[in-house]
Amino acid sequence: MSERCRAYQGNSITEQDVSEAFQNVEGFWEDLFPVERNRLIRLLVDKVEIRETGIDMELRTNGLTTLIAELAGLACEVTERRASR
Repeated sequence: MSERCRAYQGNSITEQDVSEAFQNVEGFWEDLFPVERNRLIRLLVDKVEIRETGIDMELRTNGLTTLIAELAGLACEVTERRASR
């Protein structure tokens, strides 16, 4: 595991880390097992209301730092796996 990936395990998350993690979600989403996808969605989404005019979604904010660290770490691991192929 690279030094950058290890840094995410310390939970020292910056605004840039958050931005990068969410930009990289699409990149590793396909590599996740359905169970992992489901767990991430349940951690992020608190409530969804479907209306005629659109969808209202409430996101969970508590524990977001932990989730971002996990997403960033997963993105980093996937990037390293792809690079080693």
